[in-house]
Amino acid sequence: MVTSAQQRSSLPSPASMLALQIVQAAVRPNVTVGELVALCQNDPAFVVRMLAYVNSAGNMRSRKVVGAQHAVSLLGVRGTRNMALATCVEDLTPKGADGAVLFALCLRRGIAAKTVAHKLAKPSADDYFTLGLLIEVGLLVKARDNLAAVAELARAPSATRTMLERAAGQVDHAKLGYRLAKAWHLDDETAMAIARHHEPEPPAFDLGAVAWLAERLSAVFEGGDVAANRLAAINAGAKLGLAPAAIDSMLSSIPLALQETAAQFHCNVGPQIDVAAALRDTTASLAEVNRRYNELMQHFGGALRDKERLAGELQEASQKLTTLALNDGLTGLANHRAFQETLMRAVALADRVKAPLSLLIVDADNIKQVNDTYGHKTGDVVLVTLAEMLRESLRVSDLAARVGGDEFAILLPNTDEPGAKVVADRLRAKVAERAIRGPFGEFRVTVSLGVVATRGPGCKGREHALYEAAHKAVAAAKQAGRNRVQVVPS
Repeated sequence: MVTSAQQRSSLPSPASMLALQIVQAAVRPNVTVGELVALCQNDPAFVVRMLAYVNSAGNMRSRKVVGAQHAVSLLGVRGTRNMALATCVEDLTPKGADGAVLFALCLRRGIAAKTVAHKLAKPSADDYFTLGLLIEVGLLVKARDNLAAVAELARAPSATRTMLERAAGQVDHAKLGYRLAKAWHLDDETAMAIARHHEPEPPAFDLGAVAWLAERLSAVFEGGDVAANRLAAINAGAKLGLAPAAIDSMLSSIPLALQETAAQFHCNVGPQIDVAAALRDTTASLAEVNRRYNELMQHFGGALRDKERLAGELQEASQKLTTLALNDGLTGLANHRAFQETLMRAVALADRVKAPLSLLIVDADNIKQVNDTYGHKTGDVVLVTLAEMLRESLRVSDLAARVGGDEFAILLPNTDEPGAKVVADRLRAKVAERAIRGPFGEFRVTVSLGVVATRGPGCKGREHALYEAAHKAVAAAKQAGRNRVQVVPS
């Protein structure tokens, strides 16, 4: 059986690991603006995007914002997180015409959610725009395996997509979107709003209700019986206390807002038909729905009647998802693959900006003895405790990963060898002092650490050499008696 942790770790990460690090840092209750600034400055492209947004005409700044510090201060923690989430969604969107279709779906729901939030006088309307961007993110996950099929699904009327997925024996996109939200460490309400946006009744919490209505507003523009879809949107709005005139006002504003927002993302979504024109095209839309329905019945007529077989196919399809892993299932830290990819980018960045970079390998001492004495469950407790101590000891801009059974790696950007040695010594002492509760009482463990550092320029392409050097250092620490720090030249 696939566990929830395994399902989350099998989901894709965006091209920008930094954007995801910003998202995950921003959900921490004690994160500071200064920490986010330090993280943002590691990716010049993200800073450029952030500056373009805060200097856009819609924000009406009297003076141009020119630095990451000022931009993050203006946006705040939530605003910076929203920018990073938008970057993650854009990174996951495929290029080309089919990708533009998928991105238009995401943008339309973002605009609809923000518009609904305004009508309902909800605070922080930009948070709802970001939520809207994520409503159909499950389709972006599917597009990694079969873009053409998912683009065809995206062109189907909104109300039929879940039925088409189930008839084809696929996991539905709302569930995939929920899993991705959890893998990115988003809050439970956001994840549940994504999971429940196709339910027949509005969820009983603000984010869920707004996402639910945004889906029905967006459906008016996405094929099928436009008149019936508009009536469904009006009935849905009534359940949230909105009058029909308010629904029609929102529907009339969405097409132009979509084109303007797409331009900000440098995406061409093509001309957007307004509701009045869409209503005139109802007959053609109904013919398309009938065609799709007949095609569905021809190909999958027996599938809907065989619920047990369909359930088995859905479970099998879920278990066969093979996408990039992001997190270690036990500790929640980055896993080996994510660490290697981040290390490669960090070395390239250090080379480009002429900055120091340090790498630590942390190896638990005598973990086999712990397993033999207390059992493997207690050994897992040790690894989880070590992971917690790494999180407590590092900066937001640092990256900790579990790269082996009892082995962890730490990446320290903008840190030279003496600074890395201080971090390693402090961590070694902290681990040695921490008492761990076992089945026979408290006990303690120790770690051995290997430290290696480099500096740009001239370090690009040396990630493998650094990793090997750090392993040699930790091996030397083990041979020298364990519970110590060993520094070797890179």
